[in-house]
Amino acid sequence: LVTGASGGIGREFALALAREGWAVILVGRNEARLQAVKSELVGANAAKAELVRADLSEPGAAAGLHASCVERGWPVELLVNNAGSGVFGACAGSDPAALEAMIGLNVSSLTSLCALFGSDMASRGSGRILNVGSFAGLNATPYFASYAATKSYVLSFSLALRAELAASGVSVTCLLPGYFAT
Repeated sequence: LVTGASGGIGREFALALAREGWAVILVGRNEARLQAVKSELVGANAAKAELVRADLSEPGAAAGLHASCVERGWPVELLVNNAGSGVFGACAGSDPAALEAMIGLNVSSLTSLCALFGSDMASRGSGRILNVGSFAGLNATPYFASYAATKSYVLSFSLALRAELAASGVSVTCLLPGYFAT
């Protein structure tokens, strides 16, 4: 399952996983863009790709995505928590609704997805979680402060979750890409 699969890093993960033979679940807000990514997939299980339109910045969306996967009988062996957004500019004076949506997506949704799918994986004794953080999370970053703080959370959370799940057969990794346009 790849969140934020309709573009950027998520799209690239989806394409790479399909080439390696994974049957992928593409999750994103824009169904047309998800369909376009699905049409690009090649690999032994590319035809088995599934699409789920979801805005993971909305409260409860992560639980809804998990419930949908369970109801459809889609066990998730690899969770790529890639969906994310950033609010640029000075934090003081930023739109509070935009900040809340970013924190909801970058922190709350990622945490909930790890809790829900991680529990399923631990009960099966296997699974992989890849959380996409950012190089920005390694430093205090003026005019990108809130985003950098959310990505710092992703790294700290991932390291702690890795320790918690170590004996369960579930691996947790955090990717810290540098700055580039997605």
